[in-house]
Amino acid sequence: MIAIRLLVFAICCASGLLKNHVHRQVVARVQSIDKVATARASTKLAQAPAYDFIEGRYANFNYAYSVLVPKGMVGATSPAPLPQHGFGINLLKPSSGSLSEKGGWPKAYLWVDGSYNSLMWNSFQDVINENLRWKKGKYNLVRLIRRDTTHLGRLPAVRFVTAYRDAGEEMIEDQIISFRHQGDIIYSISLCTPESRYDEDKRWVVEMQRTWVIDPLPDDYPVLPTDENTNP
Repeated sequence: MIAIRLLVFAICCASGLLKNHVHRQVVARVQSIDKVATARASTKLAQAPAYDFIEGRYANFNYAYSVLVPKGMVGATSPAPLPQHGFGINLLKPSSGSLSEKGGWPKAYLWVDGSYNSLMWNSFQDVINENLRWKKGKYNLVRLIRRDTTHLGRLPAVRFVTAYRDAGEEMIEDQIISFRHQGDIIYSISLCTPESRYDEDKRWVVEMQRTWVIDPLPDDYPVLPTDENTNP
């Protein structure tokens, strides 16, 4: 399928194919840099704390965004020297600064993230389809119950809500997704919570969206210069 798409694209616009080829090489290179950094960090993690605490405005310089942790809450993020992508908040214990609960992640949590688009998603629908596919392989009664166009900072975004059953409990996942630089970076705000808590917890998705700021990329960010337009 990928080969067919590339062949059609080459026939339509040979120069566009060259640009796309170089673009993919650059994305692969920055992903490789991130993996190397993680591997080098692994030998130091035995002495590192489980999480770093985040309060106030969180600024991520690698992925060029910032967002405000709600007052009274403490976020948890990977400690140095691991690569920095974002942070999570345990909504069951929002001031604890920890995402560790007995048996794994808490039942209700919020996560914000900036990452390279390693799966090469080309549209918001790609993200939704993959999300549903993954959930159907793990949970029961998976369904999409809402999809709306929105924004994240100055970028176009989509907000979609899925429902599913996990070990007999009805769960809701509420996400906002946005692309930057024609898909090189993908930003996300994700809420996972029991259906019984959703009306209470969904306000935090809106609060994170309200305080999200898209910052200039670092001068040495290894991505070809493109405009900020994406194809939702």
